[in-house]
Amino acid sequence: MSITRRAIMVVKGLTFVVLLVLLRAYAQEPAGKQVAQAKKVQEKAKAAAGAPAAEEPGKEEMTDALSIPTDRKSQQSINAAQDLIKEEKWGEAASILQKLLESKEDIFVEVERRAKGPDGKEKVTRQRTSLRVEANRLLGTMPSQGLAFYELQNGARARADLAQAKQTGQRQLMAQVAQRYFHTAAGAEATELLGTYRLDRGDYRMAALYFERLLSHHLAEKLSPVTLYKAALAFKCTGDQAKADTIRQQLTKKDPRGITIGDQLVAWDRLEKEMDQFRAGSTTANTFDWPTFGGAPSRSAEGIGGAPFLEVKWTQDMHWYGTDSRAASAKDLVDETLRGFEDRQLPILPAFYPIAATLQKDGKPLPLVIFRSFFGIHAVNAQNGKLHWNSPSALSIDTLAHDPTKWNNVASWSKSYGLGGSNPLFENSTLGSLSTDNVYVYVVEDLAVPPHPNLTM
Repeated sequence: MSITRRAIMVVKGLTFVVLLVLLRAYAQEPAGKQVAQAKKVQEKAKAAAGAPAAEEPGKEEMTDALSIPTDRKSQQSINAAQDLIKEEKWGEAASILQKLLESKEDIFVEVERRAKGPDGKEKVTRQRTSLRVEANRLLGTMPSQGLAFYELQNGARARADLAQAKQTGQRQLMAQVAQRYFHTAAGAEATELLGTYRLDRGDYRMAALYFERLLSHHLAEKLSPVTLYKAALAFKCTGDQAKADTIRQQLTKKDPRGITIGDQLVAWDRLEKEMDQFRAGSTTANTFDWPTFGGAPSRSAEGIGGAPFLEVKWTQDMHWYGTDSRAASAKDLVDETLRGFEDRQLPILPAFYPIAATLQKDGKPLPLVIFRSFFGIHAVNAQNGKLHWNSPSALSIDTLAHDPTKWNNVASWSKSYGLGGSNPLFENSTLGSLSTDNVYVYVVEDLAVPPHPNLTM
């Protein structure tokens, strides 16, 4: 073997070893750094080829910590439908979008949204949304000619499914008509029937959502006065007085006398009385309400809110002392019981569960936190902690502390629980569990500290 060939083989071997070392080092770098390096390489390549390296101005890339699976074919179908709508090829666009609406599974698609920013410049953002939601949105952007094509293509099937749903009472099939064929006349009717169903059963929030969607329909101008009245009722019962008033104005312009229901003209004053009979709140009236322990009768509701800031905005004292010198006795009893738990390193699990309700005051929502204290029931403004109302309890320890005879018995009963692992002074869930229907607050009145079971044997 010649010296030249040996030298070439040595060089190749060294090159291979160096590449292995570089690949290993690259694999150990964070993913973000690798992506950044890859982008730099791409930018250099573009610059070398004479292409601009900068991205489109005002356009933001969408990044996620999680990778959500998407379907390229569905994404391409959405893009194709957008192009066909621009080209006014209504039939082809409607066919593509309807196939997406009838797909077995809903998935995420990436779409672009254009809006003007605070500086007045157009800003393009990317976001992921439901495939079916986007397909319905695109159908809604078509003009009357395009929607007429869509009605011709799908109206018959929508009417057949709606007739079957009405005959058999299948709400799931009716909901499918409202979702798959929303932009047909049958889809609008199905949406109205679902909203009415929810309204009749006191589910005002869901009814309002159905009617709000119905009012965005291209046939909304043809809705009957009775349907509009039901929409106004749903909005009022969810606390959206502004939308209810808007519909009320539309109805009075059509007929200042009232609404014809069947063969009878019902005057507006009677309609207003009927509307006022509906309670302006319900257990589902406001998304952020918490009407009972656990948020719902199932005791497993999911709260809606953002990340906690862990900053104290306001506080409320759990005692009401009054003017009597014995008023502080109740607080002393609570403090003594707390120290007993701490000395024995026992957990303290208070059973005073607050609830949340939203009322309407002067046409504006008033969020309240309602809770039981050692004095009674209090309702405070959730935003600033100001007291809205309170109701004393004749059997609370703050009240009993003002009666020496009764107080001696209560203090003795509380101490008799001292050696156990619990004390009703804190863990009395019978008293601590409240509920509300946004009109009344429901509580159980009983002794804050009942006699120990051993004392009654």
